[in-house]
Amino acid sequence: MRNWTYSAAACLITAALALGGCQTNTSSSGFSAKANIDSLTSVVKTNPRDPDALNLRGVAYTKYGRYKDAIKDFNAALELKPDFYQAISNRGLAYMKKGDAKSAQADFNRVIAMAPTYPVAYVNRGRLYRDLRNYDQALSDFNRAVALDSSYALAYHYRGLARQAKNQHPQAIKDFTTAISLKAGQTQPIFARAESFLAIGDYRAASDDFSNIIAIKPNSPEAYFGRASANEARGRWQAAVNDYDATLKLNPRHPTVRKARARAFAEYVKQSKSKPRTAGK
Repeated sequence: MRNWTYSAAACLITAALALGGCQTNTSSSGFSAKANIDSLTSVVKTNPRDPDALNLRGVAYTKYGRYKDAIKDFNAALELKPDFYQAISNRGLAYMKKGDAKSAQADFNRVIAMAPTYPVAYVNRGRLYRDLRNYDQALSDFNRAVALDSSYALAYHYRGLARQAKNQHPQAIKDFTTAISLKAGQTQPIFARAESFLAIGDYRAASDDFSNIIAIKPNSPEAYFGRASANEARGRWQAAVNDYDATLKLNPRHPTVRKARARAFAEYVKQSKSKPRTAGK
């Protein structure tokens, strides 16, 4: 069995996550985005002075990466309803995704001043702090969100990510587990928990988590890649090769996977040659 360090595990997960970025702009998702936005645009045209309709379309624009259009809608909603703190929080999220951290923080601070018991604003500001690698402030915001709403799965998930970044993996695993129990079927906290399991050397648990993701999303190349990584760490070379093959079937041109597959196959051949042979017929 290979002696895997945390940095090795983190590199593998980083590579696995990179696989997912290759499939974000599919034709089906583009069609879905257009259909959703067209539907909301019809609502806005029918009710042009409805701040809720503008806010909803702004959320859709944010989801599909149209941040300028989203901010325009949130601004229009706020002109109609200046105390619409949910729209301010959503605008802050659009600013954050657009890369305007200063405007995002200003919006989140404003929401918290207006509605200090609104947990979403703390999670959003915590996410911003985490992106800026200010993990202590991020944890403070996530703790506040959890205190305000102990059933808020996203707060636990992001608190787990902040703890993970601080190498607090046992605490991170606990948060991811809570997030999973509160909102079943979400693969992000399962994947994150698998990363922490790899980091602490619990490769069997990591493999189980990746298997759970595959059960939910059977066409997830990053889950197969992650499970292959865990199998390598366990010295299960044939299983690793099979998972790398599944990854390549879904993502044929990824050089990292091809190198990993070649490495695992070489170890598998070496292991096979070292096994004692039984008498032939």
